[in-house]
Amino acid sequence: MTNDPSTKPAKVTHKGLRHAYAGLKDADFFAHIDDCGGWPLAYPYVGFAHSEKREAAFTMEHVHNGWWTTLYHRDDYLMWKLSPEAWERIFAAVRDDIAARTKCLAHPKYGPSVKGRLSGAPTALHPEFRAAAVRDILKRSEKF
Repeated sequence: MTNDPSTKPAKVTHKGLRHAYAGLKDADFFAHIDDCGGWPLAYPYVGFAHSEKREAAFTMEHVHNGWWTTLYHRDDYLMWKLSPEAWERIFAAVRDDIAARTKCLAHPKYGPSVKGRLSGAPTALHPEFRAAAVRDILKRSEKF
């Protein structure tokens, strides 16, 4: 089988996979997916048929109609599988990145600047543009 999505069937399911009832918690459904064999990662979505059995399947398309409802994307499932330690590392990385960006914005090395056209290095603005930028920032901050 190739990696071409057009060669894959429209949906694939595992024996016994179903969405038991409306209001089923994410974690319970994801655990059921694991119990039935796991998520085939080649398929980005999972949904269920509007039938008495509420059979679920993995699909290539995000569909909502009278016969089928897509519930989750594989990223939702993979995020559920992350450990608390992994979430802490992600949170710390985002927090540190925001702090570093905020620090750079609060104390720019050259004041308001633009990237130089050829070098890409910050180039200070002409004093008239600098004064206009400060006025504009003050005017916009009045609304906060």
